[in-house]
Amino acid sequence: MLAVANECGVDTVYHSITVLPNQVTAFFNVDAPSGCVPHTVNFTQFSSGATFSNWDFGDGNVSGIYSPSHTFTQAGTYTVSLFANDGCGFDTTTAIITVFPSPTVAFSSEPDSVCIDQLFTFTNLSSGLASVTWDFGDGNTSLLYDPTHTYTASGTYQVTLTGISQTNGCAASV
Repeated sequence: MLAVANECGVDTVYHSITVLPNQVTAFFNVDAPSGCVPHTVNFTQFSSGATFSNWDFGDGNVSGIYSPSHTFTQAGTYTVSLFANDGCGFDTTTAIITVFPSPTVAFSSEPDSVCIDQLFTFTNLSSGLASVTWDFGDGNTSLLYDPTHTYTASGTYQVTLTGISQTNGCAASV
């Protein structure tokens, strides 16, 4: 209603408006709310009433895909937000994603070259590991923390140490 008055009189005009209720409900599921770096999460959207939606993954990345996948490349806790809209109403919902760091894995060996059947000594410089696996590059492995190994053929070998963190079960290799 609009009412106006001046020295000539008073007048009133009416105009009907319709206010629609918000019929948008944002909702989604995640397949893996926590994991090790890099951690890929699949988001499945179940929003109702929305004609478009947007995602904010909390790490500086966004998406307009209906049910996206996203890989978190840094350890941390992220609040993922889904914004659903139908042009008239909107809704927002969030989920927390926890990404655990990989352990720091390092080793040294002595000496750095030997003759066939002479002993290499490997020193694990890592800390906080629940378990280790050594791959000596010649088909042999070890589960010892600080192993020794001899090579029966000449060559250059790629030695890999893989460690599993005590605190979160994440793995890393060097």
